[in-house]
Amino acid sequence: MKKEKSIIREMLKLNEVEVNGSKPWDIQVPNEKFFQCILSDGVLGLGESYMDGWWDCDDLEEFKYKVLKAELKHKISHLKLLVSVIKSKITNLQNKIGIAKDVS
Repeated sequence: MKKEKSIIREMLKLNEVEVNGSKPWDIQVPNEKFFQCILSDGVLGLGESYMDGWWDCDDLEEFKYKVLKAELKHKISHLKLLVSVIKSKITNLQNKIGIAKDVS
């Protein structure tokens, strides 16, 4: 979880948005599941995690403007693809459990 948190924090920080910062457009994140949700589901995860109360923001309009201006939607999509490729390269998909599922 720490890696996901760091990635999201850095992406937002580049666009003048901080996690648990003091500016009205900074997001307040009481639920750590938020970070994994964003990396897993991108913009859809952002909306769903907001509806679930995993984060909040005093000035949603300014936050939305900064996120749209930065095209974070595309950056997160590329990042998700990169993470998937890296995981597939370092994880042996032909483990005993995977083989057993294929055989049965």
